[in-house]
Amino acid sequence: MKNIPKPRKLPIQGRAKTTVEAILQSTAHILVQKGYEGLTTNLVAEIAGVSIGSLYQYFPNKEALIAALHSRHSLHIHALLKEMIRFDQAYSLSEHIEQVVDAVILAHAYEPELHGILEKEFSFFDEIDNEDKQGIEHIIYKLIEQHKNEIKSKNKDLDCWIVLKMLESLVHSAVIDPPEKFTQPELRNAIIHAICAYLIA
Repeated sequence: MKNIPKPRKLPIQGRAKTTVEAILQSTAHILVQKGYEGLTTNLVAEIAGVSIGSLYQYFPNKEALIAALHSRHSLHIHALLKEMIRFDQAYSLSEHIEQVVDAVILAHAYEPELHGILEKEFSFFDEIDNEDKQGIEHIIYKLIEQHKNEIKSKNKDLDCWIVLKMLESLVHSAVIDPPEKFTQPELRNAIIHAICAYLIA
């Protein structure tokens, strides 16, 4: 996993938060329109309507801008996963897998152009930091632990890694670069079937 840069400081007052939000919105706009190579701190500051000095108070370089944008994007996605995936209900393994796949598909569909660009720099499947307990890896591990009696393999770490990689590659391809000859419901059902087959077979 890449070492994700941290902001120089976090905004506390309302005006500072507004400034940082404008900077991040401008960063997202430039990334979608011009890509990583077209992103510069000077251009971000210009579009955000702030001085370059104000930008550097929070972000020392464009990697830090992308990292902050990634964190904001990931926090939204992880909140969505937490809301959609319920471990406090008596669902079967296949029903829980359906929830996970549907949540990850919806997460990838949130700002898909920006999501695709951010994935090139910092993977969605990386944790935001070591203290993030709602990341996708934790969710998958919890699912495997809860349904361990239904799963043939007893290597939870390996199963978690395999399921993560299946989700990462299959859902990303289905949402960001979908094949034209298949419908989204067909792709969704096939992904669910593939994960179920691996865990139960």
